[in-house]
Amino acid sequence: FIQKKKLETMNGDIKSLTSLTVEGENFFVDIADDYDQDMYNWMALSLQFRGNVNVKQVNEIPEWLKKERKVLMIDWQPNGYKISINDKAPVIMDDDDMGYYDKHVSMIGNHADIAYKMDQKMARPYDLMYSQRAFVHW
Repeated sequence: FIQKKKLETMNGDIKSLTSLTVEGENFFVDIADDYDQDMYNWMALSLQFRGNVNVKQVNEIPEWLKKERKVLMIDWQPNGYKISINDKAPVIMDDDDMGYYDKHVSMIGNHADIAYKMDQKMARPYDLMYSQRAFVHW
């Protein structure tokens, strides 16, 4: 979904919407601070297109992502894309602050940088506390 204030100035073609989904600042996991798409590769990527989308344009998206180097797949899984198309756009609630657009793209992916960030943000602080015996109660 796109915020209403950004809706007027946004280019709404399929490629620009897909490009937004694979940028680090739009991920739910906070990896945007030092995200380098050339450093880590994708293991799998699922793109869900909804609404008024052209099937021919959607089928060109994986090759375009590879050509523009927006997504780098791991060597042993060069075809790690799953694409689904649904002709019905999501329902927007009346009091929602997200704007309605006739095309939507969602992405679910497995990225090597996510494991690194999880280790950095969760495991290391736990290890530090454990090394000081913060969780050891005898």
